[in-house]
Amino acid sequence: AVIDYENAFIDEIVALRPDAIHAHDVEMVGVADKAASILGPNGRAVPWIYDAHEFVAGLSLYGRRTAVVRAAWTDLEATYASRAHRIITVSSALAAELRRRYRPARPPAVVLNAPWLRPVEQVGGVRSAVGLAASEQLIVYSGGLTPARGVQIVVEALQHLPDVHLAIVGVPPGSAYGPRLLASADELGVAERVHLTTPVQPSDVVSHLATADIGVVPFLRFPNHDVALPNKLFEYLHAGLPVVVSDCPEQAQLVTRTGVGEVHQAGDARDL
Repeated sequence: AVIDYENAFIDEIVALRPDAIHAHDVEMVGVADKAASILGPNGRAVPWIYDAHEFVAGLSLYGRRTAVVRAAWTDLEATYASRAHRIITVSSALAAELRRRYRPARPPAVVLNAPWLRPVEQVGGVRSAVGLAASEQLIVYSGGLTPARGVQIVVEALQHLPDVHLAIVGVPPGSAYGPRLLASADELGVAERVHLTTPVQPSDVVSHLATADIGVVPFLRFPNHDVALPNKLFEYLHAGLPVVVSDCPEQAQLVTRTGVGEVHQAGDARDL
């Protein structure tokens, strides 16, 4: 995959003669560094930024992301991260980890995964998408669907929450894990209260979520999740929703410090 990215992007980037290169996530660090190196001898000292979305060495393992694959991405990051002119990342805890590992000349800067603040529509949205009246209680999970995200725990928790519904706004919409969650809901006797629905345009996410009652971030404990402050957390807050998050430390500390929700023990459906 790395070679494919280099073959696809390096010549195109060089042809653009950029003033700076912004590498989104670990997959692009080699591309950015090599493109900058080509441009440099031609009289253009081009800085590049590593935008570190994840704690790569601490990524959860599932499906095709094996320990070998994770080790390969970690090695790629180790090769190039210290050569970036700046590193930006998503939380203070991840910034500290990157600083410890790569000792960049300047400390990584933190840029939260927060959306632009826009006016919020309080009608329709996810509640309408799953066909619920305003009087019915609705929890929403929005984002990626993998076993590591803990959405299964929310499905299990519905056994202890009579009459509460769960809307899952799954990304990508064709994820194979979505039908597995629905099958599990059927086995647990809560299928009529679990609704798998498709995502909306990025600019509409906050308003879409605003018609729910609670936003949930039930991540299971992995080193990457422990330092994460995910997009969905800030999207829920911009939507005006109280949140329930698992005890992954960085998100738990933010929620506890600001009083915007509650923290549950990761992986524990009854506690959630």
